Amino acid sequence: MKVCLIRPPYVIPLTSVYGNKGTPPLGLVYLAAALEGEGHDVTCIDAFAEAIDAFTPIDNSNLLANGLTIEKIIGRISPQVELIGISCMFSNEWIYSSRLIVALKEKFPQAKIVLGGEHVTAARHRLDDDVGIAGDGLGHVGRDDPGPLVMGAAGDLNVGPVPSANVVDYYAIPAGTKLTL
Repeated sequence: MKVCLIRPPYVIPLTSVYGNKGTPPLGLVYLAAALEGEGHDVTCIDAFAEAIDAFTPIDNSNLLANGLTIEKIIGRISPQVELIGISCMFSNEWIYSSRLIVALKEKFPQAKIVLGGEHVTAARHRLDDDVGIAGDGLGHVGRDDPGPLVMGAAGDLNVGPVPSANVVDYYAIPAGTKLTL
């Protein structure tokens, strides 16, 4: 299966342009490794790291998207994609992630959309997308259609796959940028 995993841009207030340092998308690289282990063709888009110095105003808000635009994200996805996984780690990012989802559904109607991250876990009863993975998503790799919402159990990361280092270009983040783990 052709899979695309996306970490959308960070969403920040207009007044915080200089405060963002970034973190590696560990959830995506763990999921990529698990999916690759199941034989899937996986592409990852780290929309923050790929455009760390790009800031786009979010319509009807006092917020900025720090990273690739929706159009540039869509342009990096294969037309044959069958599954799109989107990380939404924080509820303040939902304003942008929800707009990205609408655009993805329009451009790739054949693809199933899967959401994961802390926002999905916290707001799982208010989501209406194809599938939401609340909690740890690694335990769901390899399962057949999980339905509209599944709960994952926190697992032992020492048992799962080693994160896939070839799906995200860590060198896209400029030298000297301090990453926090």
